Amino acid sequence: MGHRPTRNSQRFHSASFFGDVIHEARLVQRNILENAVNVASSIASSKAALPAGVEIRAPALSEAARVLTPEALSFVAKLHRAFESRRQDLLVLRAARQREFDAGQFPDFIPETAPLRAKEWTIAPQPKDLLDRRVEITGPTDRKMVINAVDALSQREAARRPQDHRGAVQNSPGGRIAQGENLPRRRGVESG
Repeated sequence: MGHRPTRNSQRFHSASFFGDVIHEARLVQRNILENAVNVASSIASSKAALPAGVEIRAPALSEAARVLTPEALSFVAKLHRAFESRRQDLLVLRAARQREFDAGQFPDFIPETAPLRAKEWTIAPQPKDLLDRRVEITGPTDRKMVINAVDALSQREAARRPQDHRGAVQNSPGGRIAQGENLPRRRGVESG
């Protein structure tokens, strides 16, 4: 279309600009439809590519020929033949169930599973990997970070004192003080 309108140009606000946009949209739409018709007709014209009983009714996109291979169509046809009657039965049951919900009935478990739900359920104990918890402080060892590590109820805490906080001299001693303050509390948590 040549000229690209800007917000300041008069053409941006003119009817001709919007007419151009509509024209371009129609061209794109026509191009998509032509491609869809071409692909659908090329697939439909090669009857050897379609399994018996398979019919493509919807227009396909240009990429459809790569996806709708004879093998893929044959697979879909086999699935349809194997499960269509059951699928239809389930749709009828679903419609009946929806009518029950519409009438005010609440969802519930199916009665056949009542014995399973009535049983005492237990699960396996936690793996040892999850029982051995460790916390590593990779940032500055300030009081808040140490308290968070202690509150994690881990067996071990490791605190690095990174070189990037050299300028904050108070952080290193503060971290050591925070660790020292929390050690007795931590021992109390472990033994209690």
